[in-house]
Amino acid sequence: EINPLEDAYILFTSGTTSYPKGVRISYLALFSHLYTLSGVYRTDSNSKIFDNLILSHTDGMTQGPLLALFNSATVYRPFPFSIQRIEDIFDIVYSENITHWVMVPTIMALILQFKQNDKDTLDHDSFKYVISCAGKLEAKLWQQFEDKFKTRVINGYGLTETVTGGIFAGPGDDSHIIGTLGKPVDCEAKIMDDNQNELPVGEPGEIWRRGSRLMSGYLNAPEANKEVFADGWLKTGDIGYKGEDGCFRITGRKKLIIISGGLNVSPEEVTEV
Repeated sequence: EINPLEDAYILFTSGTTSYPKGVRISYLALFSHLYTLSGVYRTDSNSKIFDNLILSHTDGMTQGPLLALFNSATVYRPFPFSIQRIEDIFDIVYSENITHWVMVPTIMALILQFKQNDKDTLDHDSFKYVISCAGKLEAKLWQQFEDKFKTRVINGYGLTETVTGGIFAGPGDDSHIIGTLGKPVDCEAKIMDDNQNELPVGEPGEIWRRGSRLMSGYLNAPEANKEVFADGWLKTGDIGYKGEDGCFRITGRKKLIIISGGLNVSPEEVTEV
């Protein structure tokens, strides 16, 4: 038997800073999260997951090999992504009857730009979802990708500190609101101000997360743990707000705010424009 609170793995991440921290993920957090991912993505032993993201990043490891092992499914990692091999990737997705394709918004944008034909490759009975992770998915890119390839994109939001996801836009219509992070699944989320007061709907603040899918803490970093945890809640460092529809939106990163003429400007807002 395995103690559920023991470390399943320690994955180093620097987030948006240059100093890497060892994120301790327990067996409880890992298996709880794999259970959640399986439910949201509707994976089973017949699933064929295409995920060739970097294995040293949580989305490449957790949403690829580990999710496949958890479901007794198959993971496909034929070669690293490149523009020159987009056609080869689509050939594999079609010929191997891939059911789930995990990618990041940058890859999605390149596929949208350089894939010129065979727009029905993802529009068949075997294929279920494209899963976007590891970065903000701009609303325009999201909508254009779904329209072009006639498929549904699930937008997942999370951190290495939350195993990988936790808040999902899709696949259900109630949370599949383009331009949002979606709704928490098997966890809690709230928006807080700098004085640790919860903010009402529509008010931007820091996104906090709570649940069994959180890290145990940073390795040998008591001061960092004190800074990031508050009464069992994890401070994500991301700025966002909750809409009237119950879906969360992200507007920027707390540590990346640019102060210009007394105004707070988020780089993400500039990118959106």
